[in-house]
Amino acid sequence: MAAPYRGAKGHVWMWLLLVFGAIGFSIFLGFQFPKDIGWIAVPIFGGPTLAAIIACAIIQSRIDKNRRTRMLDLLRSMGIEASMADNKEAAAAFFTPLGHLESVALLRDGATNLRWFAHGSIGGQYMIAFEHEYVTGSGKTTQVHTSTGVGFPSEKGGITFIRPRIGEARQYRKHEQAFKLGDAEFDKEWIIWGERSYADAMFTPELLAALANSPRGEWWCIGCGWECCLTRNALDAENLGKFVSHVNGIAKLI
Repeated sequence: MAAPYRGAKGHVWMWLLLVFGAIGFSIFLGFQFPKDIGWIAVPIFGGPTLAAIIACAIIQSRIDKNRRTRMLDLLRSMGIEASMADNKEAAAAFFTPLGHLESVALLRDGATNLRWFAHGSIGGQYMIAFEHEYVTGSGKTTQVHTSTGVGFPSEKGGITFIRPRIGEARQYRKHEQAFKLGDAEFDKEWIIWGERSYADAMFTPELLAALANSPRGEWWCIGCGWECCLTRNALDAENLGKFVSHVNGIAKLI
């Protein structure tokens, strides 16, 4: 069965083609000049590669901006107030009720790293949505961590369950409150921690069936007044709509 939503398409191959093309051009230039041209070789041979890297950064920034603009347009068409997180005071006010997600869902520095946020009612149900992104490492080891979240006010108990991405399961299974539900298929793919008694009552056969199709990188954080679902992916407008529908469907079973 096809996944209910997917991350936005990446452009890694295009960037690699551009950079390696520039490196190849630099090598070609190397054969066009005498070997003893001295220091001037640095800008001549390094220039194309540096220009390619700068071009990649500029193009990626524009792609991300356009992607986020289309996502906000989609949310506004649903009747939800949505805006970029340029206004830090507004972003901080939005994230304050969600402060527990900074630790529970590993959203480093909370509101500081919001890229956009939205809130409003759909069909009488108040909903929030946001994108959070931060970077770790430097130079060759830089890694971008993007999360897209949707949530609803809730008074239900404290529990977190995640379907980790490949290579992540071991670190999360070490959580001090982690436990197995007792369903072989669920326990194989998901990791759960929190209130065991609440989990036993919540995970009905219908909920387990609905979660079976969730993509890797999906987190559900229930507690502190909210039911929130996050995907460890940047989404485009089309898949944001699918994600909202997916979260709505599962939230009704919780």
